[in-house]
Amino acid sequence: MVGIFVVTLLVVGVFQIIGSNISFYDRLDQKQTLGRAGHIFYTDNRPGLAQSFKPTLDNLSRVQIKLCKDYELVTFPVEGIIHLSIRSSLNGDELASKSIPDEEILSDLLPEWVEFDFLDIDVIPEEIYYIVCLWEGSEVGPKLGASLTNNYSRGELWYQNIGGGLWNKKDEQDFAFRTYGYNSSDPKPIADLECDGSLQWINLRPKVVISGDFTIKNIGYSESKLDWEIVDIPDWGEWTFTPIEGYDLTALDGLFTVNVIVVVPDEKNQNFTGEIKVVNKENTSDYEIIEVSLSTSKNKTIYSLFLTFLKNHPILSLLLRQILRL
Repeated sequence: MVGIFVVTLLVVGVFQIIGSNISFYDRLDQKQTLGRAGHIFYTDNRPGLAQSFKPTLDNLSRVQIKLCKDYELVTFPVEGIIHLSIRSSLNGDELASKSIPDEEILSDLLPEWVEFDFLDIDVIPEEIYYIVCLWEGSEVGPKLGASLTNNYSRGELWYQNIGGGLWNKKDEQDFAFRTYGYNSSDPKPIADLECDGSLQWINLRPKVVISGDFTIKNIGYSESKLDWEIVDIPDWGEWTFTPIEGYDLTALDGLFTVNVIVVVPDEKNQNFTGEIKVVNKENTSDYEIIEVSLSTSKNKTIYSLFLTFLKNHPILSLLLRQILRL
């Protein structure tokens, strides 16, 4: 799926990601990709543009539109926020939304793809929905790419009147957009466990308490949820893990840290090794191993030798106490 995704980007042109909820589980549904023409947002005159569409999938995960700051026409900075929402009617409630600042619109000439990634929503296939874009900022905003003709038969372009009131349909054009989604009946996205780190301690005194950590990550599909647990630990020392298991870790959560506390075995001059095994609860063949090594003091310290010497020479010990007034 990743390879196909990359090829698609090369074919259709420049692709810009806004937000981090990238889904390799979803797929392209509706599109109108022509966008060399366009409509500029005006705060007082045309603050809103919209495009209707009919999905064929029952979940909507993200939308891409073409935007640019057309500095061939605009002579002063374009500063503000583009707010994109999905609605079932032009003036209805927002079913999903995402806002981006003007700094994330990189093109200064021709409209280029910009992604708005929001929390996935349920939609009804073949029902009409609207991609509503509103500009809040400088008097003149960015340009939204559009076709020169009615190139999308399953929807229309709409624009707002002065002051952001009534919506007017523009039958002869559609703005450039792509919608992505999936069906609820699609196979469940798979989680994939990854751990990083090792626990190594050297030259420790017996029975001391030490600490360390390692990380857990879900590198599976962005919609997947990882349930994990620690199932094997070394058979020496006293171990405490915080936590020892976890639930619903998504790829978007990034690294999750597990803290480790160990009481060192009461054995001098020893080397200890072992493994910590972490498993994916839903797929026990998906597991990671954290290597562990620990050594206790191999040589007595000078202080320990000195105490032993005084213990074996009580007269010298008494003289030293008197000298030091201990």
